[in-house]
Amino acid sequence: MPRVVPSQVVSFIDSITSRQSTEHVRMNSIGAGGLSAVLDLVDQVPDELLTRPRKDITGGQRTIR
Repeated sequence: MPRVVPSQVVSFIDSITSRQSTEHVRMNSIGAGGLSAVLDLVDQVPDELLTRPRKDITGGQRTIR
């Protein structure tokens, strides 16, 4: 599996939303496909690069899919 860094996840979110850098993204505004893609990317980020426990980030992932 390819290695993904957090800044790539942020860049992807920026590419699928119209958020400004100081705004939060309402994840329900990007749709199921976009949210699924974000979660897939987060799964590819190594644990040592995450600042929060993975379960806090992707805890609802299985429910969403």
